[in-house]
Amino acid sequence: MLTECAWAAVKTKGTYLSAYYRQIMRRQGKQKAIVAVTHKIVVIVWHLLSTGTPYEDPGAGVVRKTSEEQQRRRAIRQLEALGLTVTVQTRKETDAA
Repeated sequence: MLTECAWAAVKTKGTYLSAYYRQIMRRQGKQKAIVAVTHKIVVIVWHLLSTGTPYEDPGAGVVRKTSEEQQRRRAIRQLEALGLTVTVQTRKETDAA
């Protein structure tokens, strides 16, 4: 039953669970991604029942933002593993153009 709920959730557009599914599916395939979404639903339900607060979908942007942060940290770790010292600065909009 939970897997069927997960399949329904991933078909929605612009939601956290659908973006999470797409991210996992790219790396591990459809079946593992749907199991991951099923697990995510169980965790969400547990938090809802334990705290008594209503669910608010954080949106698809949260997954993308987390993914970008993970890529940044991974790149820094790889450079430090090569013996380099890394100092991170954000680029200003005028410098980016």
